[in-house]
Amino acid sequence: MGRSLAGPAAGGESSRWAAVLHNKVANMNDKFQIKTCPTCGSDQIRRAVRGITRKYKGQTYTVPKVGFYDCPNCGEKVYDHEAMLKIEAHSPKFQSILDVAEQQIREGKGIKHEEFWRGVEAETTKAG
Repeated sequence: MGRSLAGPAAGGESSRWAAVLHNKVANMNDKFQIKTCPTCGSDQIRRAVRGITRKYKGQTYTVPKVGFYDCPNCGEKVYDHEAMLKIEAHSPKFQSILDVAEQQIREGKGIKHEEFWRGVEAETTKAG
């Protein structure tokens, strides 16, 4: 069956944040390797890189070039930390946080760096 994770709409601003998050974890995935499927125990699980399409509250979005482990035996998909950050960075919810921040900046209200990342962390915690 596989584990399905929600992911986001492609766009300029979300792509920029995806790149920022990607750079934060670029070295982490060198250590992440799966040789046996955690669901069925198959040794046929392999690393794949491809775009994924997901829905969030009825809104379809696509995340390009997501790296994950895919088991052809049972359909399990395992996403590493970098993939999860990329999926979250493309999500409609993350985009809405960016939109609010941008609106506040345009109105001269701004948003504090800490406030922005608290909102991101709160959403990440809910999703995880």
